[in-house]
Amino acid sequence: MTYPGFPLDDSWIHQVFARNLASGHGFSFNPGQPLAGATAPLWTLLLAITWSVLGPIAGGIIPGLIFQWLAYLAIYKIAQKITNDKNLALIAAIVSIFLWQTVWGALSGMETGLFSALSLWGLYFYFKADRLSDRYSYIAYALFTLSFLARPECALFLAAALIRDFYEWAKSEKREIIPWIYKFIVVIGLTAPYFIFNIVTTGTLFPYTFSAKVQGKDLISAILDGNFRNIVRALTIHPYFYLQHFYRKIISSNYIIVLVAFAGILKLLFHDGNLRSKTVMLGILFFLYAPLMGVFSPMFSASFQHFRYATNLLPILALMGTLGLFWHKAIDLKMFSRKLLVVCTLFMATGLILRLAFRYFAPYLIPYIVDSGISIHSDQYEYMVGIVSRVGTGTFLLGILLLFGYKLNTESISSIIHGRVWRRILVSLTIFVGAVITIINAQTYANNTRNINEADVEAARFLGDIAEDGDVAAVNDIGSFGYFSNMEIFDLWGLVNKELDYSVLENDSMVFEYMYENKRVDYMAIFPGWFDYLSSRTDIFKPLRAFVSENNTILAEDSTVVYEAIWPDSLMRSQDFLHDVPTAGKLPDSGLWEK
Repeated sequence: MTYPGFPLDDSWIHQVFARNLASGHGFSFNPGQPLAGATAPLWTLLLAITWSVLGPIAGGIIPGLIFQWLAYLAIYKIAQKITNDKNLALIAAIVSIFLWQTVWGALSGMETGLFSALSLWGLYFYFKADRLSDRYSYIAYALFTLSFLARPECALFLAAALIRDFYEWAKSEKREIIPWIYKFIVVIGLTAPYFIFNIVTTGTLFPYTFSAKVQGKDLISAILDGNFRNIVRALTIHPYFYLQHFYRKIISSNYIIVLVAFAGILKLLFHDGNLRSKTVMLGILFFLYAPLMGVFSPMFSASFQHFRYATNLLPILALMGTLGLFWHKAIDLKMFSRKLLVVCTLFMATGLILRLAFRYFAPYLIPYIVDSGISIHSDQYEYMVGIVSRVGTGTFLLGILLLFGYKLNTESISSIIHGRVWRRILVSLTIFVGAVITIINAQTYANNTRNINEADVEAARFLGDIAEDGDVAAVNDIGSFGYFSNMEIFDLWGLVNKELDYSVLENDSMVFEYMYENKRVDYMAIFPGWFDYLSSRTDIFKPLRAFVSENNTILAEDSTVVYEAIWPDSLMRSQDFLHDVPTAGKLPDSGLWEK
């Protein structure tokens, strides 16, 4: 049976928190257990209101659409502020609308629209402010801070504003301290409740979700742990992986706009108007945003699940592409032309070497990448060889994009593309390409939602039908099970459980041992291929039913298997207890696998 729903299980995590808040159970996943388990607390608080009025589906989609439209409006205002050209601003806004990942995000029930609107409107007011003590500057800082509460990576907007403002402040003759004090009060006042709640419930500044996903591979954790190897990775491998991967994947948003985006970045970097330092800040921020995510929050990549962690960059991409292709702004690159060409050549040459000779480089690179947190299933040689090869492709593409951006800003090319006829053709073609890609990817959204419903939601409803009051279920996709099973959830990935940390999660036999000693669950629902040891213990976990989603496009695995846990009175305490696998993960064939 097909239900309306969301294209991610994480959307249902938000709805569980929202339902508990609206029902008087506080900020918790399992009712009565206060928990800092959300990296987007502002979105969760908003959903608590909409859940009460609209229910889970409409309550997640309607505000997402509203905020995403506000983000489109913000990019229009930013483009108009930079160029003083309403037509260019309109092109940027329309191109943004036809970047399909923004539409997917708006309909996902996730916080993408909220943090996009907050960070982009913060950017607009930041550009609008004339001085540090301007009221628009305070509004910008407040919006940047709120965007951090909607998506932690948005702290990069706040950091960029602070660095640029400090630079300008240090150059000025009159260095006022009062504006900084007010801004400090704004930032601390808005974030203090969040950090205090995290400390009270987790003992750290950040929620469980952060530590469970980054697994100590971020720069701050590596420094605190004194792990020199992870520090080096956080400053080298992670950011570069994020950089090339972002531009390799973002090309699918709109081929034309991505191809010309670097021309827009160069125009911002060499803009000579009264907004110069701000346009330089924006150009640098856009280029470095993805690699900085790799430094401070190396979870998967900036493009993970249709750019859900970086949706606010997509309208900025539309802005960069619009400026690069349609803003007739002459800039002088003569002093830097040779350096730019050298950088382009280095990127392309390195990319070709990695692409063509990756089998020689892979043995040296794989040991560093495997443990880096970049990819989850990365222990197979051929898989990692493929990653190194694709890094080569991404590196080569970066060189091409830089070269194309440089060439578009040369006088000979610029004079041609800014002719009236060519301009109209390019505007029409750019919007047409974006519209076609968006329409095609409507099926992506439909498939993602179907996958979640068929595997996770159906399994959760099944478990809710057979479970008794007080039963506990160990699961990996916690959102659907938390919402539909009405059971206490024990999260095997540690997103909402303080009992499990990332050191335990690396070996699911240790999770089994923990459950035996501390948490003898009644049922388990997992992707069996992701928990080899747990799924192999069919002497304890008896498979009841598998829920399969064919043509899987979003799930970590095609099927969710529900098990009943039958714990004996005692288990042998030895290495055999943990490592002798009775059935090697094979499941009974008769009637188990159902669509």
